[in-house]
Amino acid sequence: MRAILIANKGDADGGHVVAAFQNMGYVFTQLTREESDQWPLLGDDVQLVVSLGSDWSVYWPEVAHHVYKESQLLRSAHQAGIPLLGVCFGAQILAFALGGEVKAAHHPEIGWFSVDWEPEFTQKMPDFVI
Repeated sequence: MRAILIANKGDADGGHVVAAFQNMGYVFTQLTREESDQWPLLGDDVQLVVSLGSDWSVYWPEVAHHVYKESQLLRSAHQAGIPLLGVCFGAQILAFALGGEVKAAHHPEIGWFSVDWEPEFTQKMPDFVI
């Protein structure tokens, strides 16, 4: 099964997450964010897209071009029904690509925080393979 791994140059270690998918039979093709202009079109044989973390932020103007390119790919995969997984920055850009807003926090957040479910959220969540 073919999967795409999106990461920054020199920081493409997907760790346990990628290892778990590899144990399920996924074979990853790596796309480097800094080389987004050279990415191939999303093939019909892709069955998973994983977007890893980064030291970037989605709203930084100096990486806007690459954020745009990755967002296009993620939207394309979503529209094709391909499962998506975003880790850290990957989750930010996935939210952004699908119409959410990503912005700097008013106060730094360091450590563990509780997350509450919003029951009024009615849009169907995509299926994830884990």
